[in-house]
Amino acid sequence: MAPNVVIRFILGVAVLLFADTAMNARDLGQWDDPANAELKNWYQALKQPDNPAATCCGEADAYWADAFEATSDGSYVAIITDPRDDEPLGRIHRDIGTRIVVPEKQNQME
Repeated sequence: MAPNVVIRFILGVAVLLFADTAMNARDLGQWDDPANAELKNWYQALKQPDNPAATCCGEADAYWADAFEATSDGSYVAIITDPRDDEPLGRIHRDIGTRIVVPEKQNQME
């Protein structure tokens, strides 16, 4: 699978989780390491696909979703594959294998 497809699905999952769940996203210092500077800047620059003036999410909102399904009606379903510990990232827990439908308006697939 192409890396940009994976990134877009991760973004879709992050947007969906941010939109559907009240989260207290915060930077707990986990991204202050200079080795993570490029990743931190990328997350901070993300915008909502259906509202480009609004920021999308933060590092604490992101879950790896390296697997996905396409439904017969054309919807995409992101499947959480993220084994990282949630507490250091300041996020709520989502079980590996959790399936999340990515709303069409949140999908940045081109």
